[in-house]
Amino acid sequence: MAIEIEARSARPWFLATTLLLGCHGSYAAAKLGRAIFDGQRPLHAKMAGHALELPQEAVRCSNCHRDPSAVPLAASADASDLSSQGFGAPITRERLTHAVPRRGGPPSVYDSGKLCRLLRDGIDPAFVMIPQAMPRYVFSDEECEALWAYLTIS
Repeated sequence: MAIEIEARSARPWFLATTLLLGCHGSYAAAKLGRAIFDGQRPLHAKMAGHALELPQEAVRCSNCHRDPSAVPLAASADASDLSSQGFGAPITRERLTHAVPRRGGPPSVYDSGKLCRLLRDGIDPAFVMIPQAMPRYVFSDEECEALWAYLTIS
């Protein structure tokens, strides 16, 4: 079975390495995580304090947090177009796994469980509430672990 890897695929060296080393489980998790990040897998989310579920187009991680390994924006991209530049910080392994202060708050260091708590409940590892503009997601443990695998492979 041939596995296609897009030219702009996030972290292609990881995907190739996991295939060579036979880490099929890691590859499968990262592939699912990428589908979640890019919105190719349906997500369920609401705004904090609201009962209505948001439309699929509004809850993609990539809407706000550009893939840091994606092809850079063209010089002609409209700087006022938030959908092209993202207004959330790029999510990288370093930002997740190293102590990084967020918006003047105490430093946060993530693991998969802490990332899941942030996405589900809006509370970061330093017990700081994230802005209400960030949706609160309904993730299975498998989906959350897969997203963690994808975000931390670089």
